[in-house]
Amino acid sequence: MIDILKNIYAVNEKQLHEMENALAQFPDGSLSMQKSKKGNRLYWSHTEKTRGKICHVHKRLREKDASIAEGLRLKNIYKVRVKAYRNNLRWLKTCIDHSMPCGMGNAIDQLKEPYRSLPGFESARTTEPRILQSENPYHRELLIHKNSFGESFRSKAEMNLSELLRSQGISYRYEMKLELDGEYKFPDFTIKTPGSGVKKYIEYFGMMDQADYGESVLKKINWYLSHGFVPGRDVLFLFENSDSGMDLDAIMKQIHVLMEDDISTSATA
Repeated sequence: MIDILKNIYAVNEKQLHEMENALAQFPDGSLSMQKSKKGNRLYWSHTEKTRGKICHVHKRLREKDASIAEGLRLKNIYKVRVKAYRNNLRWLKTCIDHSMPCGMGNAIDQLKEPYRSLPGFESARTTEPRILQSENPYHRELLIHKNSFGESFRSKAEMNLSELLRSQGISYRYEMKLELDGEYKFPDFTIKTPGSGVKKYIEYFGMMDQADYGESVLKKINWYLSHGFVPGRDVLFLFENSDSGMDLDAIMKQIHVLMEDDISTSATA
């Protein structure tokens, strides 16, 4: 157990160093946004040497400065990820320092009464992964496609998506209830960003060549839009018809963009 934790620690430490080195390549300063009558404007706050003095500069970014704006945006994302890796390392070090020499299963088996009678004791002994079931009560007889973890899905494509998410280490909930303003839906997949834990959603629409199905898809998309969800940022819509198939590489790239943390544009460096 300790060896496994040490290996995980080493991987996280390496990734942290890579993130910190990448941060040094981004522009100095921070990105902020200010509202005006003409719309939102981006500003770059930084310091620069002018006539031998260090001055604070608050410069408005224009189209020609797109590379600077993109660099500052990525810098904010990397800063959040660096913070997350540092927290992971602190937690892992605590686990390593306090790990028991025996395996976790043995430690549980060694517990005596009254602990063995506590609710959940038996489930704690199992090493089987917990199977997460759909919360959607409608047409549960259609949940016939099982992934390698024993979870049930309504289509093979959704099952494949679940395997794809797991292969990337992305936790999800399938058809978890989402309620807003007294209305509710069951998004195909609910995931969380790694740093802030903000919930994001993935909707798969697999029969776009069928007219009736297409109408229901439009209603669902309009429901998201009417509640302020931004496609690509808050929710990812995936479309397929009977002839198109799934481009898993392209889908994974879209999911990684969706997983990026929402960063306040007024954050300071």
